[in-house]
Amino acid sequence: MNRKVAVEGGGPLQRKRETAKETSFSLTQILDAYWTLAADKAQGKSENQIRRWRNPRIKAFKNLIAVVGDANLNSLGADDFLDFRNWWWEKITSQTLIPSSANRDFTHIGSTFRLVCRAKRLLVPQGLGGLNFSEGEKRTRVPFSESWIRDKLLAPGALSGLNTEARCVLLGMVSDIREEARDWIEQRRRESYQGPDREDASRIREIWRSART
Repeated sequence: MNRKVAVEGGGPLQRKRETAKETSFSLTQILDAYWTLAADKAQGKSENQIRRWRNPRIKAFKNLIAVVGDANLNSLGADDFLDFRNWWWEKITSQTLIPSSANRDFTHIGSTFRLVCRAKRLLVPQGLGGLNFSEGEKRTRVPFSESWIRDKLLAPGALSGLNTEARCVLLGMVSDIREEARDWIEQRRRESYQGPDREDASRIREIWRSART
């Protein structure tokens, strides 16, 4: 008798599957649920750290909603995520963005869906995987030219608004920007402190060297 009831009523696993099929959340609700479920990740963080942790995920969902609307989870499919990927590709090519900008959105969205769907026993929508763009070789930042360093950063009076320590730190950083300018910058550094108001030369060298380590 009990066995017949169990078959007709369905077991716990069957009921969970039915719940997963019938229950849905909008994208906004998915993100809201994530903050509660991932509260442990914010433990020990400062207000600024929490803001920096939240903002990329908020941006990712804002972008997704801009493309597919605040859709329900049970209506999302591979086509929606491909549309989102295509939207990002258009931005990358038209605005000379780098693929990692899009890949971060895909990562945040995917991890949010997986956590919430697992906790709420919902079905994860298809199409979340395989969205990332190839990032190719890492681009290196083009160094400043020697002439730009000389004429802009180290022009007479350019650093007059900085105190001695700040000037030394900046000069130490600048000399790392372009190796070829090192000798000239070192000479300019020494010349910058000529005059009746200069501080002790040994103190200047100490600050400058410590800024480079």
